[in-house]
Amino acid sequence: MRDLRAQDLQDILMVSQQVLECQRLEDVQQSAMRLMQSTIGAESSVCLRLSARGGRPSFNGGMAHDISQNELLRWCDRYQQTDPFVNRYIDQLEELPYNVFTSDEVIDHQEYIASEFYNDFLQPLRVHHVMTVGLNPGQGPFGILGLHRSKNEPAFTPREISKAQMIAPYLSAAFQKAIAFDRILERERIIEALTHQAPYRGFLILDHMYEPIYVNNAALVLMQTLPQDQRGATADLINSLPDDFLRGANPSYDVDKSCSSLSSGQYVEVKLSGTNQNLSVYGRVLTRENAPHHYMIWFDTELQSTVPPMRWESFGFTRREEDVVCLVVTGLTNAEIADKLFISIHTVQNHLRAIYLKTNVHNRTSLVYRIARD
Repeated sequence: MRDLRAQDLQDILMVSQQVLECQRLEDVQQSAMRLMQSTIGAESSVCLRLSARGGRPSFNGGMAHDISQNELLRWCDRYQQTDPFVNRYIDQLEELPYNVFTSDEVIDHQEYIASEFYNDFLQPLRVHHVMTVGLNPGQGPFGILGLHRSKNEPAFTPREISKAQMIAPYLSAAFQKAIAFDRILERERIIEALTHQAPYRGFLILDHMYEPIYVNNAALVLMQTLPQDQRGATADLINSLPDDFLRGANPSYDVDKSCSSLSSGQYVEVKLSGTNQNLSVYGRVLTRENAPHHYMIWFDTELQSTVPPMRWESFGFTRREEDVVCLVVTGLTNAEIADKLFISIHTVQNHLRAIYLKTNVHNRTSLVYRIARD
């Protein structure tokens, strides 16, 4: 690396530490732009995300620092095809995963300043010198970090290029960490949405070998009420189901057969042996192209109702609304109902609004009176 000084090495360490402390992808992008602008000495910067859809890779969005987001969107829509810097990066993706290059290396200076891209887009933004830093966080290229200087500033020096080359792997590691973290959060949001939208409290996801890969807290509690033996709680639940409920789940079946039974969903009521409880179960197969299938299973035991069964039909309650009414009648607060049903207080409030509408009342006291009167 060319003539790096002690201060340069301290800057490299500082940037790597701060970007690696970020958890969310948005925070990594903002920090990377801000820190690189300060460390390399740039007046503005962009972080562009790469998309491989539709053949040749392209950039479909990103973030900007000291440049308006509208200008970034304008670049994505109109100018990226003629941008020599991103085209150079795309051409060298396989060769140089952490490539760093500047405008002087990419295009002849006279050709550059005569181009439509420079005159119509860069010059109005006071961008003349450009440094491009490739980002490759392990599972393929992520995108680029672009650093800009105006015409009145000197071009990026070999020392600054060397500095950026040393920082690039740390930036890529920070992006890899943030991408993984965001995927975990997204998976949890999807699972949470599936859990709350279901009519039953217990929710679990099984792989194609019946092994649990996700079990919510309600399912853990409910499975403790099932008849137990040495197979374990999940096996007890599966073995309580009819033989054809998960038809084809035996690994000896091929994927097409195993997915046919539950692809559109299936419901069953199971009488638990040795108990007075019924188990309500709803299952679906989650199919993925060229990958083993997963099973999504929702289940619940019956709640003891203080309202005669015929009353449910007259009110038109859903199963979850019935559960909420039962607990309201017993005197539980919204927080206690949420805790008992393993749902949020906000969800309890939404159920109550629907219940009030169906019973033509405006509060829980009137609801209890209406239930008792009818």
